[in-house]
Amino acid sequence: MRLRTDQFVDKPGWGPLVRYIIAATLARTSDGGAVVAIVLMVTAGDGSGWLAGALGACITAPHLLGPFVARSLDTARDGRTVIAAASLAHGTALAAAVLLYPHTHPAVTAVLLVVSGLFGPLLTGGISSRLPAIAGHGQRRQRRAQGWDVTTYGISGTVSPTLVAALATWASPATAALTLAAGCFIAAAVIRFLPRTPAPGKAADVPRPIRTLTGILASGPLRRTLYLTVTVAFSVAALPIVAVAGTPALGVSASVAGLLTAAYGLGNLAGSAGVMIRPSRTEADQLTTRLAATVGATLLLITLAPSFPLALAAYAAAGSPTPTSSPPPSPPATNTPPTTHADRSSSGSAP
Repeated sequence: MRLRTDQFVDKPGWGPLVRYIIAATLARTSDGGAVVAIVLMVTAGDGSGWLAGALGACITAPHLLGPFVARSLDTARDGRTVIAAASLAHGTALAAAVLLYPHTHPAVTAVLLVVSGLFGPLLTGGISSRLPAIAGHGQRRQRRAQGWDVTTYGISGTVSPTLVAALATWASPATAALTLAAGCFIAAAVIRFLPRTPAPGKAADVPRPIRTLTGILASGPLRRTLYLTVTVAFSVAALPIVAVAGTPALGVSASVAGLLTAAYGLGNLAGSAGVMIRPSRTEADQLTTRLAATVGATLLLITLAPSFPLALAAYAAAGSPTPTSSPPPSPPATNTPPTTHADRSSSGSAP
């Protein structure tokens, strides 16, 4: 039976959810593993740690522009087209950066990585904007679907560094990065087979990012969720670079750093499994604060780990509370602008 790509969501089902999980996992594997691949590529070529960190930041820093980039989802007739095009652009720019790095000035590679990173929010929060309509109504149904969504982060967080580490050892970091880019191309095709959701409204009715941010800051629960989400995301985004830079002190080679980030992904998977099996009923505002503090404590353990086995355990512990460290806030008491896809893409995700 041929899948239709123009159908609207009418009722939740496993078929659309499975396609969603495949597309999200592939896209997020590329987005999350790219930093590890780039850092390994630079260090393997005797590049400085400063250059490796700078090029890695070129991929992650553009995620801050998520609210501006993702507004295209709210004004598009078919958001799937926007996300699929973003996946293609992300993979193409990443592949070009890797292929040109040995032959051009690092500034050229940096520009291409910035272009690749600009599409990152559409592969994280942008894809997540498809989920509510697929999941259906009801808090438990939505929370369980969010658990599946975070599972894609856990899978990608486990698979991408493991894949990068394996390919970097057997072939080269460049081969690993090109493999991630190929995953983006496959994800773009799968995204086209997700159910089509109605456009949120006319372009004139979609609030601008500044207006949306003002509305978030005016609401206590939304404001706290934003601050904590950005803080946690900013902190854990550095883990791939910290893993590579910290391997000499742990007495292991740089290529083994992929195992540390894979441990983080496994912890993320364990946490998301807990959310799916037993969705939390705790008030989201309180839960976010508690789990953000837990993430901070585990990051401190990472910096204090004296050996590789203990570092593995610390990375896994850091990943476990992340799935629930930024749950959707409860409806605020005051009126705020309508929630848009750009809102959900503002901070990206867990790495």
